Amino acid sequence: MKLPALGDYLDKATTWPAVPAQGWEFAVKPSDWGLLGNDIWGDCTCAGCLSSSAAQSTNAGSPLHGTTDQALALYTAVTGFDPNAGPSGNNPTDNGAACTDVLNYWQKTGIELTDANGKTVLNKIVGYAALDVTSVAQMKYAAYIFGGAYLGINLPQQCEDETDNWNFASGLPIAGGHCIVQVGEGSAVER
Repeated sequence: MKLPALGDYLDKATTWPAVPAQGWEFAVKPSDWGLLGNDIWGDCTCAGCLSSSAAQSTNAGSPLHGTTDQALALYTAVTGFDPNAGPSGNNPTDNGAACTDVLNYWQKTGIELTDANGKTVLNKIVGYAALDVTSVAQMKYAAYIFGGAYLGINLPQQCEDETDNWNFASGLPIAGGHCIVQVGEGSAVER
């Protein structure tokens, strides 16, 4: 396996340290999240990077945010996507991207974001590691320690049809891959 696993770096923990709930997702104003083009195009992996960066930087006191143009430019750079090659649903270049391809680009080249003054800045990650997604405790620990988690999932079709509640039974037909970010665990008091 080329990708390091987080669990390999912690004394072979059989249980993960409990972490307090954090309301990090509340630092970003709801109106500032945006879909970053993912309501039309398959750029969820790129939108995920920008959303993750927004939460982490806002909580660190130096807010950055992504724009739809920045998300689509990243999608184009990583995959060759061309929004002019056809409309959504019939564009041969809109095939999504592997999470690792986007993470590698973010690490090596960086992604453009916008700071609080409207200036474009380059954001790079130092690295990334795989999580054991069967361990909720490990995912909570990773999100707490690193300020969030960037996750690739197989998305059931029902999630696309019923967007108000993703509490579904297992074994549903899969629509395809999707990237989501875990930027907090909620808290009793929203910020």
